[in-house]
Amino acid sequence: MDILDNVKDVYALIKKLGNQELVEKMLDLKDQIFELREENRNLKEKLSEQESYDMYFEDNMYWDANKKDGPYCSKCWDDNKKAIHLHKYNGIYYCPVCNNNVSKEQHNTDTFVDSNIYIKI
Repeated sequence: MDILDNVKDVYALIKKLGNQELVEKMLDLKDQIFELREENRNLKEKLSEQESYDMYFEDNMYWDANKKDGPYCSKCWDDNKKAIHLHKYNGIYYCPVCNNNVSKEQHNTDTFVDSNIYIKI
């Protein structure tokens, strides 16, 4: 028996007793159950979506090995597990959501710019 079926049965019994306050509380409980079910469904979808990625970190960006896709924003992925594609403009990759940027310039050594911080490798 489903939890909603139990609530409906209890609601019917309370309604027979004629206690309006209890009837209203049961209706509130029923609404909360619907909200929790919806939230649970959304969380399951979000988790399923995140599990579909096989991210690896390279050149200060994330790449998806499953889809052979990328690059993705390291800040968005690390903070929220959101796979946000980086956009490339004039050799700099930037995130349209958090404005993080990464630049890889090829010289004698690789130089990376991550969130406006320069690091020599």
